[in-house]
Amino acid sequence: VLKQENNIFFNDDISLPPASGSFGIDITFITPCSMNTLAKISLGISDNLITRAANVAIKEKKKLLIAPREIPFSEIYLKHMLRLSRLH
Repeated sequence: VLKQENNIFFNDDISLPPASGSFGIDITFITPCSMNTLAKISLGISDNLITRAANVAIKEKKKLLIAPREIPFSEIYLKHMLRLSRLH
């Protein structure tokens, strides 16, 4: 669930404003970010509002801040993080 002032956005509805490049946000924060969500973003999978908003940020070359929640990181997790770090 994402909140903006009096609006509540549900993660299963990718037709909502945060899923559009015209929504007008400069930085997208995903915190905490599961490794499942991080992998989907890294691979360009946009199956919910969070992954879609992240992929819009990448497409629009806007800042994307991801705070992974699982530690320690496996080699697979690190590869996804490295792939995302090289996009900007």
